[in-house]
Amino acid sequence: MKTLDVARRTSDEELSRWIKRLSLILVLGVLAFGAFYAVDRWRPAAPAIVDQQVVTLEQAVRDNPNDIAVRGQLADAYAAKGRFEDAIGQYDVIIAAGVSLEPANLGRARALQALGRLDEAAAAFEAVIAIAKDGEMAHVDLSLQAAYYGLGWIAMEQDRPLDAITHLERAVRLEDSLVYTEPSEFHFPPRHALGAVLLEEFVYNEDGQLVTTSFMDYMKPVAAGLPHFETGHIVSPCPYTLLGTKSVGEGGAIGSLAAVANAVEDALSPFGVKVTSLPITPEKVVRAVKETKVI
Repeated sequence: MKTLDVARRTSDEELSRWIKRLSLILVLGVLAFGAFYAVDRWRPAAPAIVDQQVVTLEQAVRDNPNDIAVRGQLADAYAAKGRFEDAIGQYDVIIAAGVSLEPANLGRARALQALGRLDEAAAAFEAVIAIAKDGEMAHVDLSLQAAYYGLGWIAMEQDRPLDAITHLERAVRLEDSLVYTEPSEFHFPPRHALGAVLLEEFVYNEDGQLVTTSFMDYMKPVAAGLPHFETGHIVSPCPYTLLGTKSVGEGGAIGSLAAVANAVEDALSPFGVKVTSLPITPEKVVRAVKETKVI
């Protein structure tokens, strides 16, 4: 019995020592975490990359005021920091120098747009269009497209929907290819996307039987319901094939889905409707506006 009592006391003492050790480790861990948090919370914030870039570019412009490329980078950095007035000042200097007019006017337009000076922004977007619209690469000029989109946005903000439609009415797709036999072959992917996002749906009854078994029920887009597509071609032969041929893929079927869904959700935003699934059929839109608020 004495032996058992001694063993029991020894076991209890060992357990007590382990509990004390674990408690000490826990307390030290909490204190260490608190110290690290305090240091991280109240230490001076490191300058952001854009802030460092601004300082470097400002010094570069002071050293060489005639370096238009650096001045353009400084203007873009100001815009990224939300210093739109400073950005406009730099863009004005570039425009006055008569170089890099297209990107400078585009940057100036966006800065003015951010400040709510919409009429001035529209004039700057118009300047971009005047420069770029007659260029050889106008059909692939992203600045030109951005200017049209900017004008469309401003028209909507100023409650001029018809003017907005004028700016946004053309859907432009580009394909990187060598040769093509029929321009309409590049229109199939966006047509398919419009059908997928607005019309096409497999519907089953309670017994799991497919009920959209014909084109009377399974709707497809037809020519009368499609917008006009303006197609541009960037020709770059493949160096690894005998004729330079390559597959063009179906890129137009990808972006169109999100673009149309976002457009519908934006149009229905006054009703609080959110688009969470496809297709966005007319009956779903009516039901969402009146009841569910979700498509």
